[in-house]
Amino acid sequence: MALRSILLLSLLALFQAGCITGARDRPPLAPVQEIDNSGADKALKSSGIKDLRAFFADPLVQAILGTDWTQRKQALQDYAAFVHAGNETPLSAFDGGNDPSATLFKTKAALVFHLLKTMIKEEAFSRAVAKLGEHQQAGPLSWDDIRAVFEKESSQDLGWFFTQWMGRKGLPGLQVKNPGLKRSGNRFEVSFEVFQDNGVYILDLPVTVFFQHGGNTTQKIRLDEERKLVTLTFDDEPASVAIDRDYDLPRMLTDNETPPLLATLLGDEHPLVVLPVSQPEVYADLRELFKKRGAEERNAEGLGNEDLKGSSLVLLGSDNPVISRLFGRMEAVTADVAVVVKKNPLNRDKAALLVQARSGSAAAAAAQELARYGASSTVLFDKTITAQTAGSERGIVMELGQEPLVIDLSLLKTMSAVIDGTAGKKIVYVGEYHDRFAHHNVQLQVIKSLHQKDPKLAIGMEMFQRPFQKTLDDYLDGVIEEREFLKRSEYFKRWGFDYNLYKPILDFARVEKVPVVALNLTREIVEKVSKSGMDALSDEDRKTLPQQMDFSDDDYRGRLKEVFNQHKNANDRSFDFFYQAQILWDETMAESIDQYLKQHPDRRMVVLAGGGHIAFESGIPLRAFRRNSYPYVTVLNDADIEPGAANFIVFPQPLDGMTAPRLMVSLKEQGGRLSIVDFQEGSVAKQAGLKAGDAIISVDGSAVGTVEDLKLMLFYKKKGDALAVKVVRKRFLLGDKELEFIVKL
Repeated sequence: MALRSILLLSLLALFQAGCITGARDRPPLAPVQEIDNSGADKALKSSGIKDLRAFFADPLVQAILGTDWTQRKQALQDYAAFVHAGNETPLSAFDGGNDPSATLFKTKAALVFHLLKTMIKEEAFSRAVAKLGEHQQAGPLSWDDIRAVFEKESSQDLGWFFTQWMGRKGLPGLQVKNPGLKRSGNRFEVSFEVFQDNGVYILDLPVTVFFQHGGNTTQKIRLDEERKLVTLTFDDEPASVAIDRDYDLPRMLTDNETPPLLATLLGDEHPLVVLPVSQPEVYADLRELFKKRGAEERNAEGLGNEDLKGSSLVLLGSDNPVISRLFGRMEAVTADVAVVVKKNPLNRDKAALLVQARSGSAAAAAAQELARYGASSTVLFDKTITAQTAGSERGIVMELGQEPLVIDLSLLKTMSAVIDGTAGKKIVYVGEYHDRFAHHNVQLQVIKSLHQKDPKLAIGMEMFQRPFQKTLDDYLDGVIEEREFLKRSEYFKRWGFDYNLYKPILDFARVEKVPVVALNLTREIVEKVSKSGMDALSDEDRKTLPQQMDFSDDDYRGRLKEVFNQHKNANDRSFDFFYQAQILWDETMAESIDQYLKQHPDRRMVVLAGGGHIAFESGIPLRAFRRNSYPYVTVLNDADIEPGAANFIVFPQPLDGMTAPRLMVSLKEQGGRLSIVDFQEGSVAKQAGLKAGDAIISVDGSAVGTVEDLKLMLFYKKKGDALAVKVVRKRFLLGDKELEFIVKL
């Protein structure tokens, strides 16, 4: 509060005399490259601070140059409240005077010198300040002389810095838009756009990234244009980004950084005073105070939204109709005078001052003290004076991915509560929508947290079928590499969803030696049952079926019927086959879980499957429990909140991720070749010159004969890569011809 008191007390006399005017609105300034530098250079040569030693010894300056970021934030808040285009001059005209009207410009000079200190390092800055004190004994120093000393001690060219900060009015304004977070393989990519909206400055933005599981890192990003797209990549998952959280930059604060402050109203020009319905004389001294500020007095009757939007408001009396109109009501307080500052809900750049007084004498006493509390949002004047400041963000903050919220029926919890809820559970089921990166990220969080508590963990995955368990084991044991694993497991044929969705989970399992269990029935059997029912299975097929199957869950059947009826051409016979296939699917996965855990009694398992297999426990959980009575917990992502749906429902923040590029074609396998049937809208293959009927025979020199071959090739490509596609094109009368096209993915 020391800095704030110094500044506000300096302004108190001028405020009470009505000499300070202010507004937060400023006209846009020209970009730096359009500034007339010759005039600025002349000013730098002809003026300077008269007494540099006194300037740097000033308590206001020392507070801003110190380590406490709150002092700089307070200075920026006051500067915004009291300075506008009509009363500001460039720093090149500031001579270091101590009169009250110069206090604000001393504040700006101190903020600029603090930025210089962060640029050239504190040691060089201290040496330069000492040298300036020595040089000034020989006579006045111009800003150009001051620049030369800082350049010598820092060994840096600072001409651009002094021209930018000394020769211009105003402060830079920053806006941050379009924050994004997505997966990039095993890493996370953060992106956002930064805009300068008060002219172009050269700024090194301190960007601090906070991570979901603790810790943060800060780096500086050079901004020297009106708009810049920033992209940063990290190993850990970011939760939020804060720009300039220590207020190293002299800049205009954003709305979220600015709490409702009395200073905002005190610095505003021509506030609107709205009189109470009763006893307006109680507020006579306060009314007089604001009249000196050029305030207009109005009764509430007849005021429209445009009237209220255009001004900062002084709303007198708890019975003021505008209070109930904008804020519902003013809370009753026991103090002699209550002063509450809010942001004008019709215009957040303006303030609204709500005043409630018990007597005229109490209001008169408060009027004499009011300017001392510009840093406050609420001031209660009673036997003692109590002042409070509302909270605000530190820096320009962007939330990227908060820890997911969880609902335990009626209780709102966080992701850590899910982990706590798994205590003593042998099996943890985590459902998913297969194509959502955010859901797989939640699954990985659960796996990592449980593994950290007890490495005796296994992962059961619906995505892999039981005959390919050996391939899974070989990959996790390091016997084969990823490309061979994807080929031998027939991943792209049997599951098909982009492998980038599951890659981080498999990578973690491989590094940490966590077993992964293939839970699913072979696709051929499921498709056969779906088409023709279980009676169509051969004796050989039946050997692979689970020994136990329960078709008696009527609730489950009813839910599946609702899903089935959403498809065209649904009929009872085909639903029966669909239901049989679903039960086979669920029972096989339940059996796979049971068999593994009985063979490895020291392990617990996290089961990853579609939410439909887990919801209401009907699909897999109760079927596994029927086999072994192991305690379990169920977790769903983005599910409808229904009683009994799950133990926990998680609502993760959306998360983008890197996906494999596509040719955007419809294909048909025929005679060992892939024939193009059709093109999707905007197809890159069609743009490259391929046509329907072309048969793809190779990609980048490697033969392809199946859709899986092509998907495997594309998985290791990136968007923007060039792909050489060789095709055979049939030509009428002229015969087949091999052609090669370069497709930009």
